[in-house]
Amino acid sequence: MITRQGFTIIEMLIAFSIIAILVTLGTSAYSKMNDRQVLISSGQTLESAIRDAQSRAYTGELVCGAGGCTCSDTSQALSGWLVDLRTMQIRGICTTTTQTFSPRSLAFPSGIQISPYPGSPTGYLFRNQPVGVSTGGTICISKSGLSNMYYVVNISQSGLISDRQGIVNSCAPGP
Repeated sequence: MITRQGFTIIEMLIAFSIIAILVTLGTSAYSKMNDRQVLISSGQTLESAIRDAQSRAYTGELVCGAGGCTCSDTSQALSGWLVDLRTMQIRGICTTTTQTFSPRSLAFPSGIQISPYPGSPTGYLFRNQPVGVSTGGTICISKSGLSNMYYVVNISQSGLISDRQGIVNSCAPGP
């Protein structure tokens, strides 16, 4: 009587195939989850930068660097703080010369696209006199590789900044 010890080659191939399939599915799910988290984090970073510009404008903050700031002259006043989506900066703006000061660049991970919803402006000027923003609009944040997934930031004419509490399937303006 011959006793068998170990597994046959077919049994080993089947076991390794099942393990390979499970690892592939797990890696794919992890990658998509990681991309979603990068998108959410980028959206929250942009929203925080917008709130920073709003706060600086509402308090009339003048942050002058080594290059100086002419808004502190008696002939000039602070126009507000601008969030510029074309240059990805926030910066202060003086009224009479439209001179800018204290630019702060916004950096995002690769693959992140930030664009205004069609018809929305590419920049938002937060003012302190009168309190508010130049115009309202919607900003869409997306990540390459994630189709139909957006982090949406809304800015109302009164200056209210809100998001949709996570990722949504459409970038259309809404509540």
